[in-house]
Amino acid sequence: MLKKILTASVTAFSLFVVGCGTTDPTSGPSVTLDAIGTLAAGSGAEKTVTGKIEADEAITSVSYSIVTATDAAVAPTIISATGTAADNNKKLDITVKVQALAGAVAGEYKLQIKATAGVESTTSFPFTVTGAAANPVTPSEVITLGAHENADLGSSLDLDNGTVMKSAAAKAAGTAADIIYTYSSKAPAGPVLLSPAYAKASSGISAFSDWATPFDTKYHKVTGVTYESITTDVALKALYSETAATATAGRLNVAAGDLVVVLTSEGKYALMNILTVSADATGSATIKYAK
Repeated sequence: MLKKILTASVTAFSLFVVGCGTTDPTSGPSVTLDAIGTLAAGSGAEKTVTGKIEADEAITSVSYSIVTATDAAVAPTIISATGTAADNNKKLDITVKVQALAGAVAGEYKLQIKATAGVESTTSFPFTVTGAAANPVTPSEVITLGAHENADLGSSLDLDNGTVMKSAAAKAAGTAADIIYTYSSKAPAGPVLLSPAYAKASSGISAFSDWATPFDTKYHKVTGVTYESITTDVALKALYSETAATATAGRLNVAAGDLVVVLTSEGKYALMNILTVSADATGSATIKYAK
C-alpha cells in the first residue's frame, strides 16, 4: 500500500466544518467528508473530520482552502491534512484537522477541497464559526504626510484621531504621535516609517532629538491580504504579531502598495495602506488607514 502525506497551509480565518459537500463525479474525483458541528471562535480547540476521495484515474494532487460563504478568501489559519493512498492511488482516505484561533470571525464559511485525477474537481463543505460579533473598521480619507525636510507638511501622524503634525506639535503632543514618515539617507536608503522613539534616539533628525516622551510604536508589514478585505476589528487585530512588530526596531522601509499594521499609543490597531512615497526628504507621501 502506497502512503502519501498531504499538508497545506492556508491564509484563512480559523474555522469549522459542518455538513457534507457535493461534486459532479463525472468532472473529476468525488470527495466526501463527515460533519463535525460548531466550533467557537478563538477557542483554540482542534477538531478532526475524515472523508474519502475517489476517482477513475490516479489522484495526482489534493489541496485545501477556506473561503467565505460568498467565495472570498479569508485569512489566516492552518489546515493540516493527512491522506493515505490505496487501490493504485485511485482512492484516498483523508483526515482534515480544523482549528479556530484568536482572530476567527463568527460567520459562515466553506472548506474547499480540490482534487485532480486527469481533471480537477472542487468540493465545498460549509462550516460555521460562532463567537462574539465583529465590529466594522472605520476607513480614513487619504492623508498626505511630508518628509522631514518638507517645510509645508507635517511628518507625524496620530492614528487614533487622524491628526497630522509638524515636529514641534508632535513633540508637544507627547506620546500621542504614532508614526513618522520621511525619506532616509541611511542604508537601506528610501522612504521609511519611524516610531517616535526611534526618531529621537536613532534617526539623526535634529527636529526630533529633544522629544521628551516619544511613543515606542510597534508595527510591521503584512502580506496575503488586501486593504479592502479587512473589514472588521477582529480581522484587523488578527493581522498583528508582537514578534514581527518588535523586529522592525522602530524603522521600516516602505513602498507604494505596502500594508502596515500598527498598534497605536491608545492600544488600538490600525492598518495603513501606503499609496505614494517620495524620492527625497523634501517630498511627501499619501496614505489611508482603517482602524
